[in-house]
Amino acid sequence: DHAVTVYAMARRAFADTLNGENGNRWKLSSDTKLKSVSLQGCTLQGTACSGDLCQRLQAELPFAPPLQSKADLRPRLVALHHELMTPQTSWLVTKPAARGIWPTILAMGYGTLVLGIDGMTDLWDHKMSFMGTKIAQTLGSTERL
Repeated sequence: DHAVTVYAMARRAFADTLNGENGNRWKLSSDTKLKSVSLQGCTLQGTACSGDLCQRLQAELPFAPPLQSKADLRPRLVALHHELMTPQTSWLVTKPAARGIWPTILAMGYGTLVLGIDGMTDLWDHKMSFMGTKIAQTLGSTERL
């Protein structure tokens, strides 16, 4: 849980570098560390790579507003965790996996509505049997779907 939160904090802190210039995208490695915490913010360190080129990054993620005392630290970090880890509705169209899943769901729903369950079963079994084979190969099943 903590490692995932630190990784998400680093993605926010290093956002400008990770997005890069001229379409050069950097991938943040999982070795991200929380180096220090102060009343003003957190210092994060990590490695970002683009192809064979890697760079060490360090950035400050400021608290807005700054903490008043050390006692405020845990509640602020918990709130930051929830802010960073809560799914966002925009992900339904911005994440590549969702862009691939939605057309499939819509096509299957429309097919079931138009052809009915028996029609979709017949279509799947006879005209699209190669899809069952591909899914079985991908998921590792030895039984034909």
